Amino acid sequence: EELQAVVSAQRAVQKKQRDALVRSSTDSLPTQARAQAAAVADLESQHKLHVSELEQRVASLESKLRSSERVVADRGQEIEQLQEVVARYKADEAKMKELSAANRSL
Repeated sequence: EELQAVVSAQRAVQKKQRDALVRSSTDSLPTQARAQAAAVADLESQHKLHVSELEQRVASLESKLRSSERVVADRGQEIEQLQEVVARYKADEAKMKELSAANRSL
């Protein structure tokens, strides 16, 4: 009998402890849910900020790329113009040699 009373008392204490544990864990669920929701909102905010920063960086790089493309196109036109000048110079030089040779023969 005494042993049964001790066992019953232990079971009663264990049941109270389990009940208290279940109550405390379920009582803290709303707090945990709020904390998790706040953490998710914070992560979403950080993500949006990061995406915004990346979009700004992409826009800046695209602008630099367009500027570089314009510079390359301008340099290409300058090169073509210089090649035309060189071609005219060489043609003039050839004519001068012909005239010089013609003058010497006179």
